Order: sequence, then structure tokens, then C-alpha cells
Amino acid sequence: MIPTELQITSKKDSSHSTSFLVELHNSENEITDDSVQLTPSDRFYVLLNTQKTKISKIVYEGQNFFTFTVTLKALNLQQEPEIHNMFLEIDKRRAINLLNFEIKAHTKEWKVIFKSDSSHSNLPITFTFEKRTGKL
Repeated sequence: MIPTELQITSKKDSSHSTSFLVELHNSENEITDDSVQLTPSDRFYVLLNTQKTKISKIVYEGQNFFTFTVTLKALNLQQEPEIHNMFLEIDKRRAINLLNFEIKAHTKEWKVIFKSDSSHSNLPITFTFEKRTGKL
């Protein structure tokens, strides 16, 4: 099943430009505090498997770190030890103002890559969640 907790909606403003909102919904389908507004320069892709029944990959390119945490929560990965260690590494590198780095983590079901690259001023953050196959 595609997680229903992560919902992406689009809306047009008075100037007819489209913006997207990524929202995390609880089991009662109420919006939680975990939502993030994507800017026009952000790129957020959700790729489905061939049968269109499961997410196979999520890619984000943009400026908002919170989008990463919302995606983690939607996939229920925030409590995974590997992800916790990844956050510690990200925090450590950001604390010393290291702007160019890549960190990878593997959970039972997902391969997660977080990349910070200051040379891309519009899209300094890239993260990828890729569903792992049975082959390890």
C-alpha cells in the first residue's frame, strides 16, 4: 500500500502559479503539525513500483531540511537506529559549518542518502529514499 500519511496537494494562487504542500496526516486523516510548503524551486519526486502499489523511491532537491524529517515520519523511519545515527552525523557536520557532505544509511527496507552541497545555492539539500530489494 502507498502510505496515506504523506499527502501532496497542489494549489494555485491569484497569479496562477502552482505551489505544493506536503502534509503528514494522522490515522483520523487530520493534518498534523508536520507539513511543509514546497517552493517553486524545490523538487520532490515519488516513484512507484511497476504495479503502482508501493513507493519505490523518493527524491527531494531543495532548501528545506524539515522536508527530510517529514518524509522520515511518513515512512515511519524516525525511530530506526541507523537513521538516528545519520541525524547525529548530519548535526555534527552542520554544527561545524561543513556545507559539502554526503551520508548514507541503510535500514531493513530503505537505503537513505542525504547530501548537502553548497555549490548549488538554490538546491543545497538532496535526499533519496530507495526501497531495498531482496538482494543484499
